[in-house]
Amino acid sequence: SYETVLEKGITLSHDEINVMRNSPDIQSTGACIQNFLLAAVDMGYGACWMSAPMVAREDIEKMLDIDDSTKLISFVAVGKPLKESKPREKKPIDDMFRVIE
Repeated sequence: SYETVLEKGITLSHDEINVMRNSPDIQSTGACIQNFLLAAVDMGYGACWMSAPMVAREDIEKMLDIDDSTKLISFVAVGKPLKESKPREKKPIDDMFRVIE
């Protein structure tokens, strides 16, 4: 909380604070993409969240005529799979999560 930051005498620059303010946007984008991937699979599509194209983000923005007020932040490839994949065996929930009390 802000009080804790102030009480401990931690100082942050304006730029550092702005980076932290971005986190909720980035996190909500990740949640949106995850839901998109799940919906695509449910509809019979294959989907892949890709990070490699971000290397050429600026070139792709130019190619797609995306103006300066907008930035690409993710890429998702979607298509019909050539063959049906089998679901993986699920791990027990206790192996995946730990409750901290």
